Amino acid sequence: MRVLTEPQTEQTELRPEPVSKPAGPWALWRQLLLAALIAGLAYFLWTNEGKVRDFFGLAAEEVPRSNRAATATPVIAAKVGEAEDQLTYELVGTGRALRSVMLRSKGAGLVTSASFSAGAEFASGDVLMTLDDHDQRNALALAEARLAEAQRVLERQEKLVSTGASTGARVDEARTAAEIAVLEVEAARRALDDRTMRAPFDGVTGLAQVDTGDRVESDASIASFDDNSAVLVEFELPEALLSRIRSGMAVSASTPSWPDRRFNGEVSAIDTRVDPESRTARVRILLPNDEGLLRPGGSFTVRLQLPGETYPTVPELALQFSQGGLRVWRIEGDQVQPVDLRMVRRRAESVLVDGELTPGDTIVIEGTQRLSAGRKVRIVAGTDK
Repeated sequence: MRVLTEPQTEQTELRPEPVSKPAGPWALWRQLLLAALIAGLAYFLWTNEGKVRDFFGLAAEEVPRSNRAATATPVIAAKVGEAEDQLTYELVGTGRALRSVMLRSKGAGLVTSASFSAGAEFASGDVLMTLDDHDQRNALALAEARLAEAQRVLERQEKLVSTGASTGARVDEARTAAEIAVLEVEAARRALDDRTMRAPFDGVTGLAQVDTGDRVESDASIASFDDNSAVLVEFELPEALLSRIRSGMAVSASTPSWPDRRFNGEVSAIDTRVDPESRTARVRILLPNDEGLLRPGGSFTVRLQLPGETYPTVPELALQFSQGGLRVWRIEGDQVQPVDLRMVRRRAESVLVDGELTPGDTIVIEGTQRLSAGRKVRIVAGTDK
């Protein structure tokens, strides 16, 4: 008898396949850091090849003589120049006349004549204005009459005292009276002169504030009077530049009244004090005004060419930043040495520097990235090629 049985199948446990997790952020940062370290090391080895060779005992002196020329770094060189640290400085100042006054009446009265007209030229002593002087002329005539009488009395007393008919005391009284009369005459003449206004110096008048027929009071403003033969311009110069300027130095200036012209002059005065608040000092220049084109009160742009010390000059390409400072590579024989510098001023494509450089020295301007102290170089272009 046959027994039928069901075929038994092997049951296996189904397990899910492991799924790979994406790399975390720290793994990515480790890869970037490693790449940066490798790049930094490569750059260091490339820029400091000479130092690395020296560290491992592979200095140029150990290279076979036949291969030394091949190890020299090719560079482009230039000569160190020399230039003065001249500084061009511009500032704005206000012009005023060489001499300027406001004419004022010395007395009160009626204006009988006035020669004022704007821009009219007068010589020193010319009559500009007169006031009615009738009372002053009478006062002068009276004072002169009293003087004549006092002098006659004095002469009579002097004759009488010689004969004994008069005393010395009366002579003294007569002499005193005569002296007083002289003073009264002088005062009357001054009062009469004050009725006439004269030009105090050679110059021109401004716009008059009175005319013939007006009545003026004592000390009233009449008109401005200026000596415009030259114009003085004053401005404030910073304290740091005072060592560069001196009296007599040539300057030039321009004014909006004549924008296409420059006027030459010189420094006429420098203040002896520095303003403690602004740290500036007043400087005055003088501009001749022979043509009469310049007017007091106008604005002027003054240009100063301030001289300075003489410094070595190097091309800007030769400068290399190192540890917060500047340096250049000077070629000595067939080797280079670093020279630390201080920048003084930029000038176009060259730079004025202060350091242990001498005009005529040869320096590297191209190829500085692979240089180190004592490294051999070979000039392939530029100076001494």
